[in-house]
Amino acid sequence: DLWMTPSEYLLADKGYQLDRHVITPYKGDAARAPANRRFNDYHAVKRVKIEYAFGVLKGRWHSLRGLSIRINTSEEDHERVTKWITACIVLHNMLA
Repeated sequence: DLWMTPSEYLLADKGYQLDRHVITPYKGDAARAPANRRFNDYHAVKRVKIEYAFGVLKGRWHSLRGLSIRINTSEEDHERVTKWITACIVLHNMLA
């Protein structure tokens, strides 16, 4: 929460917990309501684009492929991983 402003959020899949900065699709009975179904469809379209971007980065930067396995729960690990991913994105954009 310290690194995000109140107006920033992340789109996550249903495996994550809903949070003030994490938007997940509706689940269970709530997912059947028409408005929620439309939201889930829109959310899914955006998630596909996010997953594609992850795939491109992992294709270029092989060190990102097993990154989720190496992350522990400490704040230092999350900060280190965030910086590593950011560096890969910056380098990718410089080389594109």
